[in-house]
Amino acid sequence: MTKGATETYGTQSAPCPDDALSKPHAVVAAGGDTSGYDWNGNQVKRVVGTPNNLDHNADDRRTTVNGGATAAFVDGPNGDRVKRTVNGVATVYAGEHREVQGEPSSPTTPVPRG
Repeated sequence: MTKGATETYGTQSAPCPDDALSKPHAVVAAGGDTSGYDWNGNQVKRVVGTPNNLDHNADDRRTTVNGGATAAFVDGPNGDRVKRTVNGVATVYAGEHREVQGEPSSPTTPVPRG
């Protein structure tokens, strides 16, 4: 979003599945950027230059993003993120630590989370 941009609330301005209604406090436009939401209030479409589609599971947790970049997310049974893959590079989370897994020939380094 652009600093100082005008924000619009209350009407869908990006095409969203099922013609879902926007929620009263959901930003649907800011400057030239637009967003769309599903019936549960999850952001399912974001257009910031390139359109992005955002998918969610039955618990309303984001599972994938497709558009300018490709990302996938895996959450554990308690809702904590356990794995994130962005453009083929995976980050695995284990408690307070994360390990970025890049190219097979590159070493992996545990990094404190946060």
